[in-house]
Amino acid sequence: MSYHHLSTVEQYQIAALQQAGQSNKAIALILQRHPSTIGRELARNATQQAAATYCADAAVLCTAARRAISSQNSRTIEANT
Repeated sequence: MSYHHLSTVEQYQIAALQQAGQSNKAIALILQRHPSTIGRELARNATQQAAATYCADAAVLCTAARRAISSQNSRTIEANT
């Protein structure tokens, strides 16, 4: 089984489905993902305001920032070896 990052479209779908009151399991079935993937996404990118709700705009920005940092770290490690 291969691993695929959640796309921006999927992040917006998660936000819309959560706002509609869908459970993590229901969202996972709709997006054809594992429920734990949805749970991790919601936990990782939940905003601190409004009782830890999921905001797709914030999630996209956080994801991009983490990827940039990860990319920088991998280049730093390669340069030191």
